[in-house]
Amino acid sequence: MSTLYKYETFWEDHEECHNVINRGWNKEITRGTAWTNIIQRMKNYKEELKKWSRTTFKRADKKILKMKEELRKLQNSSLEANKQQQINQIKKRTSEMWRLEWDFLEEVLKAFGFNEKLVKLMMGCVKSANYKIKINGNMSNKIKLQRGLRQEDPLSPYLFIMAAEVFTILMNEVQQKNLISDIKLAPTAPSITYLFFADDCIIFAEAKEEEVYQIIQVLNQYTEASGQRINLEKSGISFGSIIPIQTRANIEEILCMAAWENPGKYVGLPARWEISKNKALECIEEKVMNKMEGWKEKLLNQVGKEVRILKAVYFSNNNFWKARAHRGASWVWRNILEGRNFLRRKGSWSIGNRSEVEVWGDNWVEEKHRLEAPENARRMKVKELLVEGQGWDANKVHTLFPIYLSERILRTPVSLVDKNDTLIWPYKMDGDYTVKIGYYAAKEEKKGRKRERMHQQAQILKLFRKRFGECKFNKK
Repeated sequence: MSTLYKYETFWEDHEECHNVINRGWNKEITRGTAWTNIIQRMKNYKEELKKWSRTTFKRADKKILKMKEELRKLQNSSLEANKQQQINQIKKRTSEMWRLEWDFLEEVLKAFGFNEKLVKLMMGCVKSANYKIKINGNMSNKIKLQRGLRQEDPLSPYLFIMAAEVFTILMNEVQQKNLISDIKLAPTAPSITYLFFADDCIIFAEAKEEEVYQIIQVLNQYTEASGQRINLEKSGISFGSIIPIQTRANIEEILCMAAWENPGKYVGLPARWEISKNKALECIEEKVMNKMEGWKEKLLNQVGKEVRILKAVYFSNNNFWKARAHRGASWVWRNILEGRNFLRRKGSWSIGNRSEVEVWGDNWVEEKHRLEAPENARRMKVKELLVEGQGWDANKVHTLFPIYLSERILRTPVSLVDKNDTLIWPYKMDGDYTVKIGYYAAKEEKKGRKRERMHQQAQILKLFRKRFGECKFNKK
């Protein structure tokens, strides 16, 4: 098989690039089906680009090394005005190879419904980045960035994820049009076309050239709009065992990626699972058993042991309702907190006489969910609205809340005896929680979130099309 082809972003800055692509695309071909014609034309223009690149640029990595060498020489020379200008030019040329366009990021934030002032504030943080280079003990002038996100900036991961959400919307669109296939782990399981892991992505599709071409269209549209680029050297394809050799070779050629026979491990787990799951997870079981070694089983039963450990590690100086998922918290603890937060969202507080329930954020008002805190509202406990032994302080309630809300608050039952707050389950007459009813409540909540997300994605897609143009998908 021929050497893998890699498209370089900086080619687009050269005036001959588009002519070279057109020359390769319009070469005479042997007529066949629509897909074989497209594949042949893609091969032709890639060959033209490779030959043109060898004579014009040589290789991209050599170009980068050359720029670094130029920069090193400038750093070892005296700091003059023209030298500073050359440094800025080299830094700009290098940064253009890895980028996230700021105008795209700003459009995405607006599409997600962020307040105009907040968008302006976040983009101000993003655009404020600048660097200096120390040359012979002297600091250069500021080098101001034009695109990209700063590493180690706590805001950057969130902005990156929101920008990448556009890719998920585009993938959802082609999947809904049945242009690419999905997979299901079980008949009732949700369909999967892609999985995100930070800045890594796994895309699933049937081994058909038509589907590969649809994926390329989505990737091209997203990278063109966002300015991000795929690292082909770290990307690969994993085929099923029954895929013919010729089909594999064709798809490798189209995607310009090599096949991975053994992808290895990712985040500590096998990237490819064999039939025996027990064997695949042996390493995890072994690590857990090693951690547990030395514990004395006779001191505590298993449940008591787990609760004590969790309390000691995560909320030793607090109660369970106020515990948080600190940095580095385990997957188990984060899921426990998610279950707790679900109970807090769906449950309702029965108010005691010395209530510690929060006015803003907890469910406690009859016939209403959580109260939204007005701007500049101070933190309040429900007990501040009570007169000990008498119930609600009507004058205070009417002063703090509008009429329709104050009437509901005054209708909310409150204990007149010395009683603690109690979380009750409103989906059951006796107020007791059951796993079965909790499961159905969680399922309905998930459906509601899905409807909201689909509506939001439709709005974002509409704005994306308006801003960056329409991409037509045709299934042959």
